[in-house]
Amino acid sequence: MSACVYRGTMVHSVAIGKVKMLTDAAIVVNEDGVISAVHDMKDDGAEETMADLMAQGVEVADFRGKLIMPGFIDGHAHAPQYVYRGTGMDLPLLQWLETHTFPVEARFADPSFARKAYQKCVRRHLTCGTTTCSYFASLHLEGTKVLVDVIRGLGQRAYVGKVSMDRNSPDYLRETTEDAMRDAEEFIKFGSEELDDPLITPVVTPRFVPSCTSELMAHLGEVSRKYGVPVQSHLSESPAEIAWVKELHPEIETYTGVYKHYGLMHERSYFAHCIHCSEEERVMMRDTKAAVIHCPSSNFNLMSGVANVRRYLNEGVKVGLGTDVAGGYSASMLDCIRQTMIATNVCGMKPDEDGVTWKPLSYQEAFHLATVGGAEALGLQKVVGNFVPGKQFDALVVNPSPGEDTEADGGIGGRQVPNTAIDGPFDLFPELGQGMQTAFEKFIFMGDDRNIERVYVAGNRVV
Repeated sequence: MSACVYRGTMVHSVAIGKVKMLTDAAIVVNEDGVISAVHDMKDDGAEETMADLMAQGVEVADFRGKLIMPGFIDGHAHAPQYVYRGTGMDLPLLQWLETHTFPVEARFADPSFARKAYQKCVRRHLTCGTTTCSYFASLHLEGTKVLVDVIRGLGQRAYVGKVSMDRNSPDYLRETTEDAMRDAEEFIKFGSEELDDPLITPVVTPRFVPSCTSELMAHLGEVSRKYGVPVQSHLSESPAEIAWVKELHPEIETYTGVYKHYGLMHERSYFAHCIHCSEEERVMMRDTKAAVIHCPSSNFNLMSGVANVRRYLNEGVKVGLGTDVAGGYSASMLDCIRQTMIATNVCGMKPDEDGVTWKPLSYQEAFHLATVGGAEALGLQKVVGNFVPGKQFDALVVNPSPGEDTEADGGIGGRQVPNTAIDGPFDLFPELGQGMQTAFEKFIFMGDDRNIERVYVAGNRVV
């Protein structure tokens, strides 16, 4: 990789709710894909600095008129479930798992099918602008290694977990406790010692408490400590699930307490949903420095509830966002950002049971959670999330007006076709003063993959 300067309108979050934009920025990225400097080209001496870099042979990628923003971080997605996303949205969580999820995940025992499905899954996430994704695979060790191979081939940054489950699932999708313990550790060892790829992080992944015996959970906690790797799972997604956990573990006060009891809740742990956590559980998460991955689309679709993200943030709990494919029908973090704002609007519509009216999140705050917040949740806050020098260049180039300069092909017989497809999802009106700030806001609310021209991970172009 050669050093490169990326010039365009840079936008990133520097703190929750504080988005910084430079309408003409030069982001200097070195040979290792690390940001070495950011220059505001309006500053005195900036043009001379640029000339010096060019004289040294540094390439300049000119994206003026376009947005350069950090890549999105998806904290929770089920890679095998990608194949049926957008279907089966008619059942609550536990019935949905039995009816739709488990039969499909069983197919991933076949490595050739797994490769085909995972290729499409990872490509889709990348083209939607997700530069980092935390994936649940299936319980199949070889299939999970296939997912890792696909991710490496496509260049995404990823956290990957081989799912562990040795109880309360169909016979065709259940490990013995011995197999589950062995394969979980084998995958972690493979990912952390044999693979030697800085973009891939193996993750201890108990599906959720009901699917793992106490013996298995204790072993997974030991594996996490032994190898120093993260833990991902589900927590307090639905009232029925919480009641089930209480039946299985009456000796432990809370669902969150079960994870803590078995050594699965620490500063590198992150849990999807966390909708119905009590104050005691929220304090436990804050004190252990575990993170919440908010998955609003899935929570609405499966009628699980609405997580109060503002309360988590006010209480000092780390929060990232997740698409939760396929409980969430979209692989796009833009959709997740929008659903997050809707969820906080719902929480703010009327006072809660304690008489508190919660302030909804702004789009700037939701954007922060999809970038910096996700990095903090996954322990990547020193690596990615924004364009602070010293971090790696995980970035999107966003064209607010894709295809605007493309001429029509003349239509049938050379006649212009009056109602052809529109190339982009939104329009800008410079006559009304709609510049790059408006373009950013419209992209957050209306943009899609048509706007995303390029995707970079650690300085390498992957889309």
